[in-house]
Amino acid sequence: MLIFWDGGSTRYLIVIDDVRKDEVWAEIEGAFPKESSSRIIVTTSVQSVAKKCSLGGFMYRLEGLNEVDSDKLLWQLVGCDRNELPQDVQSHSVDIVRKCDGLPLALTGVAEYVRLKLEDLRRGELRCSAIVRDLGNNLAGRLHNAAFKAAHATLKECYEGLYSHDLKTCLLSVSMFPKNYSIRRKSLVRRWMAEQLVPVPFDGQEHASTVADKNFEKLVDMIMIQRADDEEDPAPAVVPGAVKNKCRVQGVLLDFLHNKSVSSKFARLIQNGEHLQTTSGDNNLGPRRLAIVYDPKANRAGGGNSNKAKLAEMVEGLDLSHVRSLTAAGTELSDFKLKRCKVLRVLDLDGCTGITGGVLRRICKLKVLRYLSLRGTTIDACGLPAEIAEMRFLETLDVRDIVIVVRGSKSKAEEDHVATITLPCNVLCLPYLKYLFGAFELPRDIAGPARGGLALWPKAARASGGAAAQACKLHTLAGIFIGGGDREGHQRLQNLFGLMHQDRLKKIKIWWNKKGVKGSKPKPTTAHTDLLVKFLENRCFTLESLSLDFGDESLDFLDFAPVNAHLPCKIESIKLRGKLSKLPAFITANEHTMLDHALSKLYLSYTGLSCEALLLLQCLPNLKYLKLIEDNSNFTDGTLTLNDARGFRSLRGLHVQAPKLPKVIIVVSGKDKTVAMKHLTTLQLLCKDISGFQAAHIDYFHRLEQVVLLKSSLDINEKTAMEWEEARKKHMNRPRIDTIECRGQDQ
Repeated sequence: MLIFWDGGSTRYLIVIDDVRKDEVWAEIEGAFPKESSSRIIVTTSVQSVAKKCSLGGFMYRLEGLNEVDSDKLLWQLVGCDRNELPQDVQSHSVDIVRKCDGLPLALTGVAEYVRLKLEDLRRGELRCSAIVRDLGNNLAGRLHNAAFKAAHATLKECYEGLYSHDLKTCLLSVSMFPKNYSIRRKSLVRRWMAEQLVPVPFDGQEHASTVADKNFEKLVDMIMIQRADDEEDPAPAVVPGAVKNKCRVQGVLLDFLHNKSVSSKFARLIQNGEHLQTTSGDNNLGPRRLAIVYDPKANRAGGGNSNKAKLAEMVEGLDLSHVRSLTAAGTELSDFKLKRCKVLRVLDLDGCTGITGGVLRRICKLKVLRYLSLRGTTIDACGLPAEIAEMRFLETLDVRDIVIVVRGSKSKAEEDHVATITLPCNVLCLPYLKYLFGAFELPRDIAGPARGGLALWPKAARASGGAAAQACKLHTLAGIFIGGGDREGHQRLQNLFGLMHQDRLKKIKIWWNKKGVKGSKPKPTTAHTDLLVKFLENRCFTLESLSLDFGDESLDFLDFAPVNAHLPCKIESIKLRGKLSKLPAFITANEHTMLDHALSKLYLSYTGLSCEALLLLQCLPNLKYLKLIEDNSNFTDGTLTLNDARGFRSLRGLHVQAPKLPKVIIVVSGKDKTVAMKHLTTLQLLCKDISGFQAAHIDYFHRLEQVVLLKSSLDINEKTAMEWEEARKKHMNRPRIDTIECRGQDQ
């Protein structure tokens, strides 16, 4: 669409709407004259296309309306003053606004519907709750309401525009969760694999996890899945190109997908005993996927009672014989008969209670279960039962953040502390187990396979054949406590490392001490650190992710070089917490291996390193994200001099968290004003004192998209806030400046 053209010159303004493939832009881009005073506006719903079109230009992300503007638009379109309507409308119209989630198209449809039903609202024959309840059915076209025809057509086009069946299936699986329920990204991907919702190429060149990750990234690229903010972690996503750990589906699209799932018998959602987005004929259909959520806030608002928290009552009358995936959040499980779910593959119990030893043993009888999450649950038992060894198809076991209740007393860590359970030896031997999450202590009965022989392995492992029994197949172990100075503990640790297959284990997380334990704590012994070093010397070439948390203890034992000094380290993500006198040698071994170092994400917490020591990191060629958390004067009183234009050549995200930001000096090189970190897109300076960095310097980072600051750092000095806003306006990308509250030292 040509908006303006100066016939006497080459100046023009052109708008190109709804570009969905970057190939389209590549074909037409060269046809336009290169006139600096001209403008081309391209609209798209695909993030990768937007980035392709905006190279060297400005990319604007369209946000939804806030609640105040949404409410104003709604009643402006209705053509009526809300205060003239009954009290029900005045009190609950905000529910309609929230349901529309800031989308003008949805607000327009609702406004037209309300305008047609205005007299019913005045007489009290129609209530706001009914409008909210039927909104999903209207958007899905099930009620054939003309007011929602345009919104339904748009949502249908978005869904049908997904070019593959497995993408649609993956998206529908996300829709089984209610609005405002944050879904953990990595857990979702593992659920897809457990249900085999992603196709695996027959040639075997790609693993199922790779295909699942690509599907997730595609849905994010098309803005079908969005980042979800939550109270536990208010900071925005800072790893460029990635989505925050928790995600969600946009509200109006979610209502549409709920109906799509129900009508195709793909999934069913029950919240506080109510079957959402169903008609009367749907309730008796046997779902293949079931999500049951108990929300106390919604229950109190509706005048319900706490009995609705019981899972058995909420699924009463449903045929569960075909359920392949069961997700329960905040419910009570004690009376639920799991034997009704004979073909269950995914069982996700988020924050559930009433999980006794008997319930755990019944879970272990689900023979085809592949994914089991007890995250955040309250368990009235001593730990995992021995019968878990018979779950031979289990791929993922997640027992993070659990509360163990024993004889009337609760055992759970306080904030930033980890509740621990003993890792059963037989769990390590499950033939298909790949992902193991929790805070585990070393099992006392662990023995190396060469030493104990096949007889020590559980029946499920022996049944799968000798190859499976001879080596653990774990891909991820996060994590294990290795603290303790006794000889038996050292031997158990040695046996554990011996079980880890050298090529299969890719991610490991290790703590030294149990957090939250009062009194004196054992110091790392030479025997333990030597064993850990020996393990890591060989794994630098096979591990993908390494996390070591030694608290206030020293990590200087990591100053070792890989066994083969001529091969670069292949670890892509490293997280270290503990004291360091210098950067570990396996990261900065020598110039030749550093050039090919695979490290892309580095997290350093409370190491005590100086600014000068940290500047060695700028030589890492593939480092994309760097997070520094420090509280020592070596760092805060130091100076970061970025004088190498080639430094941090791949860095996309920088996160600095400290009481005071060190002084940052940026040296500009050459006529083109080249600086270090030239590809930086996200800058997080979570420091109360940010005077060490000049706001105007963000202009050097031409690709900057987001700056995150502590709210308190701007509140202290009004001039500082004005400087950052002025710098933002002058920047060619107009980056967002987000502020967050200080939420403790490890936010």
